[in-house]
Amino acid sequence: MLFGVYFWSMIQDRCNRQVRTVGIMARPADDQGGPSELIWIPLPSDFGSSDYSRRRAKALTKHLSAIAETKAELLRLFDSWLAPSASLREYLGAHRRESIETARKLIGSFHQLFSKTCLATWSCITGRTDQDGPTCWYVGEINGFWLKLNRGATN
Repeated sequence: MLFGVYFWSMIQDRCNRQVRTVGIMARPADDQGGPSELIWIPLPSDFGSSDYSRRRAKALTKHLSAIAETKAELLRLFDSWLAPSASLREYLGAHRRESIETARKLIGSFHQLFSKTCLATWSCITGRTDQDGPTCWYVGEINGFWLKLNRGATN
């Protein structure tokens, strides 16, 4: 969810010559298994690969440096970018209402770790690591916290 919202403009950048329009089957927002429909989204041809990660590393750094890590600013951007990120979130499977509410809770809890978390997610998705070694454990920690929030756990 957070990855899709905060990175949609960089990933679906129409100035990126690798971006092409692809068709995907939309998933029902609820688990009722309703009819799927074909939706068309912009997506880089090499998205998810280490080549994409290397090719877009400077754009990622520039994008992250432009985002203030205050809770208020992250929530403002989240609300502003939620609708435009819908197609990428659909592709990533991050489109359910409960995921949106949980993401807001995460922003409140992890706003100081925003850049590190985004870089860790980027590393895990692309199979890349930073200079200090693998960072995927950050994503695991956040996913564990996410599950507790969704289950309403208090510990």
